[in-house]
Amino acid sequence: MQLGSGTDALFWEDRWIGGRSVREIAPLLYACIPKRRRKLRTVVDGLADNRWARDIQGTVGIHEIGQYLQLWHRIAGTLARRGLQHPARCPLCDQAPETMHHLILACPLARQTWHETLSWLRIPCTPPDDEPSLLDWWQSARHSTPAPMRKCLGTVTLLVPWMIWKHRNDCIFNGARPSVNTIVAKIKEEAALWANAGALGLKAITPQTWDVH
Repeated sequence: MQLGSGTDALFWEDRWIGGRSVREIAPLLYACIPKRRRKLRTVVDGLADNRWARDIQGTVGIHEIGQYLQLWHRIAGTLARRGLQHPARCPLCDQAPETMHHLILACPLARQTWHETLSWLRIPCTPPDDEPSLLDWWQSARHSTPAPMRKCLGTVTLLVPWMIWKHRNDCIFNGARPSVNTIVAKIKEEAALWANAGALGLKAITPQTWDVH
């Protein structure tokens, strides 16, 4: 289908990503979305502030995270074909070519963001350290995370990359300066929204204070 403005197409149901639907691309992730949200979330609404990511409420495991990253990559490609620019070098550190792996795991700002976020939530696992993939890190981190915190770890594994991506876009399109403090502050704000929306495990261990420090 032709995407157009995205006001009529449904994010979770319609075939707006290269002629395919989310259900076809990421069936396990699709199963984590409440039925009501599948029928109401339009493409334009889902893409605004990445609201579609807040719809994920089911059990998130390694396969769901893999499909989440695949979906993210396909959405980014769809938007790029609609005219969004892609810088040659990482806009957050300007030290390496921009790839998904670098942006999420290897960029110094990203690694510091992971450290600050995990410390804030008191999740006692090692932050990403240039693992081959986010899935590799998540699988390792899960083993060193207490069972009551593992659902939260899964949610954080979805949240942090999205907020890094949003900050990346803010730097490119709005002239923002790369800042770990800014990303972490936004993560805390978004975590509150996700917790209120029912994100598994997040509300139970989210600190009562939202102070950045």
